[in-house]
Amino acid sequence: LGWSDAEHLAIDPDLQTLRTDPRWERVTAGLARLAEGDRKLWGGAAFRTPYRETLPEEERIAGLARYWAEVRSNFAFFDQVPELDWDAAFLETLPKVRAASATADYYRVLQELSARLRDGHTNISPPKELRPTRPALRTARIEGRVVITRVLDPSLLEAGLLPGCEVVSIDGEPVESYANRRVRPYQAASTPQDLEVRTYDYALLSGPAGTEVELLIEDHAGARHTIRVVRRPQEEIDRLAPPPDP
Repeated sequence: LGWSDAEHLAIDPDLQTLRTDPRWERVTAGLARLAEGDRKLWGGAAFRTPYRETLPEEERIAGLARYWAEVRSNFAFFDQVPELDWDAAFLETLPKVRAASATADYYRVLQELSARLRDGHTNISPPKELRPTRPALRTARIEGRVVITRVLDPSLLEAGLLPGCEVVSIDGEPVESYANRRVRPYQAASTPQDLEVRTYDYALLSGPAGTEVELLIEDHAGARHTIRVVRRPQEEIDRLAPPPDP
């Protein structure tokens, strides 16, 4: 029927009683041929290239084409985005891909395209070398203001960065403008609530590990001051705040 997971077929204990049937070998041989065909079609070696800070134009176009074709064939919710012309989106994105020689910029272009599908489970994940991190704190947009909701690093608390402080600007740009220009267009989300959380919590302060972000903070007394915070690797943040038990 088209199912081709030969490795699972060989170990699934539910199928143990079938493995002595004389027909088993014929079935598994046919399935192995099907699996090999699938590997060539969907996971060929041509696309398995090492990470580089810049990519040749033909590889960038190939990646765009592969994503566009995968979505066209398998995306389940085009009825939820009736205004989206997926073919037109491909043509609109093509010159941006041609211009984005840096791999980091290229992935941003693909993420912007993916966000137009408005689905939280259909997105572009950058390679581990580009995976963004954030400072050891959390933020949220509450009653029209962006506030710090949690601080995980004791040194930030000592510096006066406390829960309840308002974030007024990021890297010198008003926080709402920064979020709308640098963050929101790249977030894959299916509801306004999800988009809000991804924009103002998960991704607002994200960027390359080890880089700094400058925050203008208004504290509880109304005083404003600037503080620079470092984006920490995720494993460091996990050590400061281990995930809770299920």
